[in-house]
Amino acid sequence: MFYQLFILSVDLTLFFLINIMTNITAGIESFGIYIPQNFVDIEELAIARKIEPNKLTKGLGLKKMSIPSSFETTHFMAKEAILDLIENHQNTWDWSEIDRIYLGTESAVDFAKPTITFIQNDLEIKYNTSLEHVDFLDMTFACIGAIDALHICLDYVRLRPKKKCLVIASDIAKYDLNSGGEYTQGGGAVALLISAENSIITFDNNVGTSTQSAFDFYKPIQTFNKEKLAQALLQSNGVNKLKKYPSKTNKEKSYLEGLISSFWDLPEETISIHRKAPVYDGKYSNECYINRIESALNMFSKVSQLNIETTDSWIFHLPYAYQGRRSAVNMWVKYFAEDNRDIQDKLGYIWKEKPEKRDSEDYNNWIKSISKSSPYIEFVQKHIAPSEKMSSEIGNMYTASIFMAMLSAIAFSQNNLQNLMFLAYGSGSKSKVFHGKITKRMSSELIKNRLLEGIKDRQRISVEEYEKQHSL
Repeated sequence: MFYQLFILSVDLTLFFLINIMTNITAGIESFGIYIPQNFVDIEELAIARKIEPNKLTKGLGLKKMSIPSSFETTHFMAKEAILDLIENHQNTWDWSEIDRIYLGTESAVDFAKPTITFIQNDLEIKYNTSLEHVDFLDMTFACIGAIDALHICLDYVRLRPKKKCLVIASDIAKYDLNSGGEYTQGGGAVALLISAENSIITFDNNVGTSTQSAFDFYKPIQTFNKEKLAQALLQSNGVNKLKKYPSKTNKEKSYLEGLISSFWDLPEETISIHRKAPVYDGKYSNECYINRIESALNMFSKVSQLNIETTDSWIFHLPYAYQGRRSAVNMWVKYFAEDNRDIQDKLGYIWKEKPEKRDSEDYNNWIKSISKSSPYIEFVQKHIAPSEKMSSEIGNMYTASIFMAMLSAIAFSQNNLQNLMFLAYGSGSKSKVFHGKITKRMSSELIKNRLLEGIKDRQRISVEEYEKQHSL
């Protein structure tokens, strides 16, 4: 009897919690940004790499690539984005209301200490306050980590509508020189204040998720034997071998002590190096991006009552500016053209030649024809192109990319936006598709001015200077 009553009470508690979370809206109250001070002109980089400039500018939508300086670390940019948020916040700022400061990043500076905690003291000193009560946390899943942080904080605020959270996306996208990904570098940060009141964009509970373990992009830890490393160093300076000294066990061994004791005297026989530049397969990564997003969108369409055709803007994670438009063709065919006779008539012979088998070369060629058709180009210009503007100017921002695309869409769209569909992706690989609704009319001109202000005073650096900074 007691057990049954206990189960009933748990069920009732869950029922009321679910109802509370369903009825209380939560979303973004305000935002802040930080864009690195230096950039490289993409045409100059293309010429230096003997690439046809139009391949990058017109093919991928690239114009400039942000180059973070040595002081523009992940935590520095995160802090600057928070300061920008507070400076432009319309309501009274109260640190006691902030319960969580979560950072989504794949550019962490330590394997144990969360990167976001590096700025705690700075914030406490600047605002003469204590943040001891705040839960600081990093979240990592490649480029989707900040979206995970967003959803966790949205749920938290729905249960505690008097509390608020800060979600920050801060990253440095770095690839090897002369690699296929070099021109998709960048960096920057976006900070979001999550609350249940005064939200300018709210989110419902419906999320379509698709996850699959894939090695399309990752940053492995490489190990090097210390003795072999030291031997190679000595040989490069004309010394053939390490001196032998007796060890405590009276066996001869090569001693490394005294070279740099804090480094060589560590007990491990190997040294681990975690490189900032990733290992990746461009073609496979692109396939994972498309497959995961299509799958997540399919999941979203099943759990949400939203008519996808009514969405005003599609907000993608953008490794490069045109990634979204180049990936959305299949989705557009399924959700816009399949049951729309007017679109099919406009497509004419192209639609009539649609192959039966999707996994075929004929279908791939057909999709390319669709991507160049007037109906699809019109869709791109209305639903996707405004979100690309800042990506063209900044480059890849990893976790911050999708949030900058959101701000860009609001700032540069010629339409009165209301329903935003987010199509997030993180290599490894996972996608989340969800819906955001603009609930309070924002001044797109004001947001545009803030974005343009962020890139106004940047310094253009030469390819040679960029290469020097890259090696730091």
